[in-house]
Amino acid sequence: MHPKLQAAYAVIPAPQDDTEALRVAIIRGLLFGYHHRWLDEPWQVHEIESEFHVPIFNPDTRRPSRHFTHAGKVDGLVSRDGRTYLLEHKTCRDALGPDSPYWKRLTIDTQISGYLLARWHLG
Repeated sequence: MHPKLQAAYAVIPAPQDDTEALRVAIIRGLLFGYHHRWLDEPWQVHEIESEFHVPIFNPDTRRPSRHFTHAGKVDGLVSRDGRTYLLEHKTCRDALGPDSPYWKRLTIDTQISGYLLARWHLG
């Protein structure tokens, strides 16, 4: 087993009952599949789980809110071939075939757009 994958497995606690054993098996399967797919890719990781807080502006006055900010946590910031990308992980139980409604839902999901706007605002 690859050392990075072995390290990831090491942080998963031992299951206490059958329900938890199933959850642990699912987590291990997800980790194994993820690492198998991406481990040898030439991505350079710059940030992981980076938090942000940016102002929310009133569109009429163009002034920032005195009480609220847009906050979140980006899964990662990575680069490859001279280009930088935001990294976002998603898991779901939906079917993921080409005609799945999951893909249509992602096209209107504002989470990633909010992350892009926050990164733009932060420079």
